[in-house]
Amino acid sequence: MTLARIIYFPVKSKKQSITIREATHWIPSENNPYSNGSLTIGKEYEIIYDEARDEFYMLDDLGENTVWWSGVHGEFIVDNKYQTECVRVL
Repeated sequence: MTLARIIYFPVKSKKQSITIREATHWIPSENNPYSNGSLTIGKEYEIIYDEARDEFYMLDDLGENTVWWSGVHGEFIVDNKYQTECVRVL
């Protein structure tokens, strides 16, 4: 019989998670074949909250209300005059 000791080392993440409620912008890091030119990689898109519908959306390059972050890799960011934080979302 072999005895083993399992040791867990705490790992601190350098970036903390940012929820969509905290984010102010979203930056796509790849293009989607279905986006048909409505996204620009690296561009900041403002996240808009609709209180009546209790939902978040953004305006893409064609002026359409979209939620591309649900199917395209990118980063949510919190951008204010004091700090900018980024987190990668899949």
